[in-house]
Amino acid sequence: MDVTKIIRTSSGDTLVTRVINETISYIEIMYPFQILNQIEGGEKLNIRVLKWDYASDFKQPFRMYKTSIISISDPTEDMKKSYENVINSDQIDDYIRDTKISDPDTKEYLMEVLENLKKKEVH
Repeated sequence: MDVTKIIRTSSGDTLVTRVINETISYIEIMYPFQILNQIEGGEKLNIRVLKWDYASDFKQPFRMYKTSIISISDPTEDMKKSYENVINSDQIDDYIRDTKISDPDTKEYLMEVLENLKKKEVH
């Protein structure tokens, strides 16, 4: 199982995440991002995503007990595409940082491209 879902928790968080495993008592998720809705000027809705838990290792699954889950739903296609872009850029970031690139100009260029990708807003 590896599906993208929207999860609402009993603590009030709304997450977009990949569900990778499910048992009777818990689900295991990867790359959870908290969704923050902001209304600007009473008209325009902006959606921001932030890593859910900066203190935890994002490369390991998170175990979420079902008693803390209020609802699980499917994301819209736009949300799913935006989430996949965020996940892919995060993995690219790790790859660039961890890869030994012999040419410093190439590494600098790749980091600049990555930063420009990250500046794009999620819609």
